[in-house]
Formats: sequence, C-alpha cells, structure tokens
Amino acid sequence: MSVWRWLVVLCGVSALVVLPTVIGAIPAGKSDIAARELLSRITHPHAAGYSGYAESSGGLALPVTRQFGSVADLLGGNTQMRVWWRGEQNWRVDTIDLSGETDTQVGPSGTWTWDYESNRATWTEQNTSVDVRLPAAGDLLPTNLARRLLSQASSDEVSRLPSKRIAGRSVPGLRLRPDAPQSTIDRVDVWADRVTGLALRVDIYGKGSGKVLTSRFLDFSTRTPPLSDADFSPPAGARIRTQSEPDLIAAIDRFALVAAPAQLGGFSRNTAIPVSGAIGVYGTGVTEFAVVPLPDRVTFSVQEQLKSAEPAADHPRPERPVVAAHRHGHVAGAVCGREATALRHRTGRPMIVTRGLTKRFGSLVAVDNIDLDVREGDIYGFLGANGSGKTTTVRLILGLVLATSGSIDLLGLPMPKSARRVLPRIGSLVEGPAAYGHLSGRANLMLYDASGPGRPRHSRGARVDEALATVGLAGVGRRPVKAYSLGMRQRLGLAAALLGDAELLVLDEPTNGLDPQGIREIRELILRLHSAGTTVFLSSHLLGEVEQMCTRVGVLDRGKLVLQDDLETLRKPTGRTVIRTPDAASAVALLDGRVELREGDRLVVRGADAASLNALLVGRGLRISELAPERRTLEEVVLDVTSAGSDRVDAS
Repeated sequence: MSVWRWLVVLCGVSALVVLPTVIGAIPAGKSDIAARELLSRITHPHAAGYSGYAESSGGLALPVTRQFGSVADLLGGNTQMRVWWRGEQNWRVDTIDLSGETDTQVGPSGTWTWDYESNRATWTEQNTSVDVRLPAAGDLLPTNLARRLLSQASSDEVSRLPSKRIAGRSVPGLRLRPDAPQSTIDRVDVWADRVTGLALRVDIYGKGSGKVLTSRFLDFSTRTPPLSDADFSPPAGARIRTQSEPDLIAAIDRFALVAAPAQLGGFSRNTAIPVSGAIGVYGTGVTEFAVVPLPDRVTFSVQEQLKSAEPAADHPRPERPVVAAHRHGHVAGAVCGREATALRHRTGRPMIVTRGLTKRFGSLVAVDNIDLDVREGDIYGFLGANGSGKTTTVRLILGLVLATSGSIDLLGLPMPKSARRVLPRIGSLVEGPAAYGHLSGRANLMLYDASGPGRPRHSRGARVDEALATVGLAGVGRRPVKAYSLGMRQRLGLAAALLGDAELLVLDEPTNGLDPQGIREIRELILRLHSAGTTVFLSSHLLGEVEQMCTRVGVLDRGKLVLQDDLETLRKPTGRTVIRTPDAASAVALLDGRVELREGDRLVVRGADAASLNALLVGRGLRISELAPERRTLEEVVLDVTSAGSDRVDAS
C-alpha cells in the first residue's frame, strides 16, 4: 500500500514538473490582425485591470552612482515583479531585485513604499506638477513599457511578427524599427493580447549589441484584482516616514549653471515641450531622451566609468557636464544638491572613498564615522594598534560586512551595491588566507582563478605559475597546503590577490608571519607593483614597514580615524636641526641658548639653516659627525595622536 501511495505522489510531482514544458510547447495560433491595428490596441489598451507575475532582465551596463544605483539595477539586472493593477491611480507591485524586496502601492493621493529588509514604510504625497522622475519597477512591466515605447510610433515603422505562446496565451507580435539613423535602438519586439491590447512581452535590441532588455509575464490574468489585493497598510512595528514627491525640475532650475544645448547626438532640441531651460528634450518616439545637468560629485564617477568602458575614447570634462536621460518616468539622472563635490581636491582618480563609515556590534562601536580618501597612485598605509578596527574597516570596504551607517565608494562605484562590477578589478588579502588543506597551493589557486569572471581558461596555468613564482612559492606549489608554514600560507594568499590584473590591491597585514627576509621581499614586490601602476591599500601595525614604502597614511585609534595625510607632509622638517658632535659641551656653550635638547653627543638646535650652523661650528674648530634638518619619525607622529594599545585593558 505504501508503495502505491509513493507512486501516486511521484506521478503528481512529475506532472507538475512536465506541465509547464508541455504548455510551452503547444504551438501558438495564427493571427491576422494588422500591424496598425495591433499598434493602436497596445498604446490604448481596453482592459480595466490585470494581475500576474513578470520578470525583466537587462543587460545595460549603465554607470552606477549612489544617487541612481536603483536605475542601474533595474536596467542592468534581473527583477521579479508581482503586480495587481486596477487602474493608473490604483495598483501595487511587489519587487525582488539586487537591492532586496520592495512593495510599492500607488493610490490617488500618493504612494506607499515598503522596504522589507529595513522594515521601513515611506508615504510619498503626490505632486501633480511633477512630470520628471526616476524610473521604477512598475515602468518595466511589459504593459507599461510597451505603451511608452510605442506611444509615438508611426504605422510606417511597425510590422507584424508571428504569434508566440506567452504566459499560456497565444499572442500576436509587433516589431518597431526606428526611422532615425542616430538611434542606438535597432528594434523593439512586442507581443500583446489581441483582445485587450495588454503587452505580455517586450524585447529591446541595441544596434550591434543584441538584446539589451527583456520584460515578460510568466503568469497573467485579465481579471481585475479585488481592492484588498491592491491595498497596503504598514505592518505593526514598521518605521514610517512621510515625504513629498520632489520637484526635480524646480531643483534643476534653481541650481543649474548652464542651459541644455540646441543640438545633441544629432538631434535638435524639442522646444515645443514645456520643460525647464536647463533640461533638454531631444528626438521623438522611441529615440526621445532628455538631458539634465548634474553636480561634479556625480559626474566624476560617471565619466570615470565611461572612460573605463571606452578606453580609446577621449572624454573631455566640460565645465558642468550633462547626462542623457528619458523623460516621463524614464529619467536616468537629476541634480540632487548644491554641493559641487564631496571630496577633497586631491589629484588622481578616487579609489576608496568613505563618508561617515560606522560599524557597531551591539554596544561596541568598532568603526566610528571615518572618512577615507585613497587616490590612484597611492600606497596608503592604514595604521593602528591591534583591535583598533583596521580589519573591520577592510571587510566593510570589500563588502564582506555591512555598514551600520555611512557610505563606501570603491573605484568610483557604491559598495556593496556594485560588488559584482568592482571586486573582479581588485586583489585582496584579508586576515589569514583560507585554503583547502588537502589540495596543493597550485590547485587552490587554479580553483580561485576559475571563480573569477573574465579570466581565460587556456592561460590559467600560466597565470597561477607566475603568481606562485612572484611570491616565492614556485618550489612548493604542488605541496599540500596543510604542510605550509604560516609564512607560506600568507604568501599563498598574496598570490591569490595577484592573479587578476588588479587596479587596486587591498592587503590586510600582508607580512604577518613572515621572517625579516620575507618581509623585505613582500615590500619590494609591493613597490614593483606600485611602479607598474597598481594602487595599494595596506593595513598594518608595523610602522617601520609603512614608513619605508607608503606615500600616504591614515591612523585608526579605537575605531576613529585620528590622522590622514601624505607621509611627506607628516615628516616635513620641523624647523630644527640635529647635530652629532663629540664636542657637545663646547657646541652648547657656543650656540648660546639655541640648543633645545641634548642627549649625549646629539643636539637638537632651534633653526633650520644647516649651512650657516655648520660654518659656525667648524669655524670654531668643533668636530661635526652629523648635521641634518630634524624630521619626525612616523612612530612619533602616530604616538602623538593615539592612546594606549586597543587590546590593553588595565585594572580599574
């Protein structure tokens, strides 16, 4: 009897697995609806409401900024949507994408936005004067996306496509090919319900780049959902915030310093559209786009990303750059504040920038409101006693730990949102490197290299052998890692960091466990990598090593960044001169009160004119063994700004 029950269960499961495939294999019926008629139905659908599950998948590698990261996620990643649509002023969409799960409910008077991860509900009061906004997940629903893309299409631009079976329905297709030769869109393919005109699938193709965006329904019903499904009430215990919908046009008018150009991308500005003088609208139909001025703090990151995407192109920086966008819910950028920059005016591309970075573990503040500034070309020494928060900061930078508050930009991109794009360009060594003990060092590196994107398989062995040789493990590469010493394991971790062609190396105590000769070899390796163009962020408590190779230092004390400056600045002459002489007593008498410190034969003299001082002493017959301007050591600088060791606990 038991066997029969399990057979019934097995048959039921098999049916559930096979059924979608069978349904999808049913051939779509033919439809004789004309292209012009289908276009009219898509742009003016007849259905009052619908519901279903939809999925969008984008391949647009848009520049990512902290202000517009959600746009890059929508158009460059996968988004799952559950929609209940009762009308333009009454709908709800539950969204799951890279940033988490969000529930959006739109009503006649405003919008509720519910963020599941932060347990926060935001009520945004509707502003009827706003006609420029950032795109949201609801705009990517096939029904809305198709209506926007085809709203100004002419009948000459469209043609029929064969029907397809989508979400269990046989639906006719329509293809739009823009007439404008400047358009970067090659075609837009839409399949829509014949009766209602509701689009069930949209495919967008770029010229020379294939499919760049797909949005489709997986399940679909033309039955209007009940009001209770489209309604939303904040759950008990939620944090509730109320705000007004921002008027971006007013903000742009207030702060923009330039007007939109008359010509852009081969298109003339459309002066018939009543928008701000700073905003320019260009093109028509599917090629219509807008530009808005942005502050330097946003455009610096955008331009750096454009440069890396097109290394051969020349991207001169205008006085106040603009960025392309779409209007009416497709704006990809907007001015957000008065400040021109949030960074110091240091030369070089920002590699690591944090603002107000804080990490708490319960009542313990491990990292306390720190602002790091690491630029291209730096060897940045991140100093601090054991337990000061250095490793926690490194983990925050690399997205291994989430910050309690504050922001992190890595290679100009916000973290951890942009981790998938940033981390392949970074080599890192954090604390003790992990490895499979039963495998050889070479086998571990082969696995590590295979896990990274964009690394050719045919040259993997050569890369691994080169990395092993670089760190001095070529002779033991085939030995099991469990037989490695602590120093050899450290070298193996450094080899893993060197496998990719990293723009930035983030190294946490890279010389830990190494003997003096090993420390020297790693120091020389870091200097070679730096001379080849790699920026290095080095966490250490060894002041002597940092002083020998770093160009800039930051000092962490009990979670606070108490010092950050160029090493040359910190060690500049103090205005005093150091003298060593066996005739110290005579020198003190001769200098008549200018000697501020005497330690045996070493004198510290007020005044920086070493030449005249030397002439005076030698002219009186005194013997001088050393004479140089006084410079503070890095140890003296660090001890001046730090307290007792973070891992020291005195009895109370």
